[in-house]
Amino acid sequence: GKVFQAMTSMSIYSEMRVRGLHNLYIIPSNNLASKIFDPKFIGYCHVVKATEDRSAGIKLTEKLEPDEGFGLLFRNQRVKDGKKTHGPALIESCEIPLGDAARKEPIGGQLYYRFASLCEFYIGLKNVDRFETAVAKQAHFIPKKVPYLSLAEETKGETIEPSPEAPPNCNHMVSYIGDIFDECDTAAGLVVDREEYMVIKEDDPRLSAELAAAKFSQLHQQWCVDAGGQFMEGQWANESTRERCEISPLVSFEGEGLLGYFAAGVMIPLPLHLTSEHDRPVPEQGAEPLLGGGGNMVQVDINRRDQFRLRPSTDMAVALKSAFGPRKGAHITGAWQQEFVEKER
Repeated sequence: GKVFQAMTSMSIYSEMRVRGLHNLYIIPSNNLASKIFDPKFIGYCHVVKATEDRSAGIKLTEKLEPDEGFGLLFRNQRVKDGKKTHGPALIESCEIPLGDAARKEPIGGQLYYRFASLCEFYIGLKNVDRFETAVAKQAHFIPKKVPYLSLAEETKGETIEPSPEAPPNCNHMVSYIGDIFDECDTAAGLVVDREEYMVIKEDDPRLSAELAAAKFSQLHQQWCVDAGGQFMEGQWANESTRERCEISPLVSFEGEGLLGYFAAGVMIPLPLHLTSEHDRPVPEQGAEPLLGGGGNMVQVDINRRDQFRLRPSTDMAVALKSAFGPRKGAHITGAWQQEFVEKER
């Protein structure tokens, strides 16, 4: 929640305005599936005018279980200038009574309150001052379970690790970026698939870094399969660092443009990292690898398609001329000796 204050103190907003920028896209740092500058979300926010005065855009997904730790978007009653009115509100999961969190629709069985925040926001710079004030004027108490120093005679001075069954033993006081909606009359919420939820939280074993990396790899491996790729028998991305798969966003943003990369009958081993010439090189043996892949990771440069004996088919040209346009640096060399000019998205 201190992001606005930090950017103000570092004069970032002033610099953005000097550069002619008008909007701010905020994404979380703990979600592997966050799409940096997602064109669909940005386009949606502009169409519905989410950057206008007293409005903001937010990306949402569906909450499936009552105990999932999402903030939820509500239509909230408030008092403004002595009059009752309604506006959006983003409420933290720990502030929602369990009975309300578990309430379900009478038909379909979905959770009644299910529009869950992915902590991605799109706002106009002209609203920043108002939003910074809204976030700074209140704090939220998040229940936490942390080790503590025992004062009991028999264990005095020892560090006690709470058991998994123990209730929270402290409150973590935080500012919350979702409080920007207290200053909004409307909110534009784009609901996306759950595949964009791969959050890492240290205190929740269901949201471990290993599980998030496995989901991320499985998604990217499925993109390869959908484009005709075939993997060695039995190899499917999982929590093992030796069976990971990643496609650089400079090659494909969400699975588009991969037709023609993989020849029929060629078995691909894991781990696999499909890269562009503009990506940083894979770390050398012994260095900390991307997603824990290790020095033996198979790296495929899109400028050296002969590594998997790719067929020079028209599928390649069609893919690179897809709706998103070719990736920056995504040019074909070698047997094709043809370069596709990058076009604006």
